[in-house]
Amino acid sequence: MLTLDELHALQGPALRHGYWCEAIAHTHQDGCVFWLGSHLTATPRLALRWLRSRVRDVADQLDPAPAHPARCWLDDQTEHERALAALVGGELYALTLADDTTRYLLSARPNPMDCATGQLPDAGASSGQQAPTCAEQFTRYMTWGE
Repeated sequence: MLTLDELHALQGPALRHGYWCEAIAHTHQDGCVFWLGSHLTATPRLALRWLRSRVRDVADQLDPAPAHPARCWLDDQTEHERALAALVGGELYALTLADDTTRYLLSARPNPMDCATGQLPDAGASSGQQAPTCAEQFTRYMTWGE
């Protein structure tokens, strides 16, 4: 399994870290998962900006009581710095929000990105090895209020 640093060394200077952001919803009753959106950013701060925007979108659609934790997170500068530190440190940052019927998971994680194309590299093309999947590489989940 390759680490991000090893993958960077194999791909050369054209590779830099990007940050993959994603929002999903999971309904409790039927177990359905709904993709709400994703975005590839160039910096941890842009990843946090995307997360804040999506948290605001989710909070706007919730009733006041379930929206309260989201609104608190939006105003929590200490937590935002913690999110940035996690991303810079190569860790996944995830925030979970819930109401009576649905759980929302908003996350950002480091991802290698080709500077020229903005796409994820094909690590197997030059090295004969496969890049790790996010499940293999990023196992620590950080959630607000942890």
